[in-house]
Parts: sequence; structure tokens; C-alpha cells
Amino acid sequence: MENYRLVSVKVKGFRGFPEQAGEREFRFDQACTLIVGAQGGGKSSTLNAIEWCLFGKDVANKSATKIEERKNWLVKNQSSRETTVEVIFEGNGEILKVYRSDRKRRGNPKFYYQINNGSYHEDEAELRVLLGVELSDYMSCVYLHQETISALLIQEPKERKNALDRLMGLTDWRNLLDGIKRAKAQEEFKKIDQEFNQIISKIETAKAIKEN
Repeated sequence: MENYRLVSVKVKGFRGFPEQAGEREFRFDQACTLIVGAQGGGKSSTLNAIEWCLFGKDVANKSATKIEERKNWLVKNQSSRETTVEVIFEGNGEILKVYRSDRKRRGNPKFYYQINNGSYHEDEAELRVLLGVELSDYMSCVYLHQETISALLIQEPKERKNALDRLMGLTDWRNLLDGIKRAKAQEEFKKIDQEFNQIISKIETAKAIKEN
């Protein structure tokens, strides 16, 4: 994401992080960050939390992500009452804070971003412009989802092709190309149908002349 570097993430009540365990903070301000842990320990949830904080409900949408597993995807930890994520970036001599919650508190919007602890900004489209990234770009260039890796390794050929399309950001182009092919096929079918009707008409005309 242009000109900004991830510094930290605070998570509470999001997927693998129950609210009862308190807020968890992860630092990403070193040259390399390695997240390790047991299966189901919250490794993927850490990265998913960043994604949800930036893009909201679209990350839990199969149509928006093109990921089959995101159908009916739950954001909130099942034992939690509230989900909150705070992400800090730095760049351009600024500190950018992005906050999202699934509940609106008094005096605090469900989503906002602020620069250098300034006023709250609630326009999500403006944040994407500021960061220079949309969800489709994020999924193909920033965060490689484990669902995509799984599809590449174990799924049927069609699913592997779809996974590669998602990885390379080609899904929309593939859909456009398929649409063009279908449109051309319909044109050809229409042309064939017209030619067939012309042949039938000529046969009927010839038959009528012969009978007379």
C-alpha cells in the first residue's frame, strides 16, 4: 500500500480472539515478522482482522472476495459480544490509525480513521484512496489467503484455475472474456437460425411452385 507501512494491530473479539481473553496486540514494525502457533490459534485471524478493519463487510462476502469459503463467513468470535480491530500505519511523516467495530458506542463511530490523532474521518472510500488499494488489489498483491493456497494444492482443475485467477487478480477479466464468448455464441446461433429459416422458406416456396 503506497507510502504506508504496517506498524501494529490490536484485536478483540474477532474470530479466533475471544473477547474474554482481552485485547491482543501484534507488532509489525520490524524488518521481518513471523507469526507462529498451533492450528486454530489465531494466526490467520490476525491477518483477516487487518483485512476486515480496512474493508469491512466485503471480506465476509463470497461475491466480493470470489472465495467460496467466505459464504456465511463469521467475523465475530462466537463467545464474544463485540468485535474491535485497530490498525496503525506510518508513512509520509504521519501516523494513520484505522478503527472498526461491529457495534456503535456513544460518541464513537463503528468505523473511522485519523491522521496524527486528528479528527475522525468516516468515509471508507477516502481511506482506500489514501492507501491506494481496493479489496481486489489487496487480495492479489498484499495478502495471499490460505483458501487460495488450498485451492491451488488440492482442488479440481477448474477450482485451481479459479484460484489462480483470484491470485493474479484476473477474475473480472475472465468473467468479461466469458461474457464476450457467450455474446458471440448467441450472435452465431441467431445467424444460423436466420439462415435455417431462409432455407425452410425457399423449400416451402419451391414446393408450392411444384404443386401448382
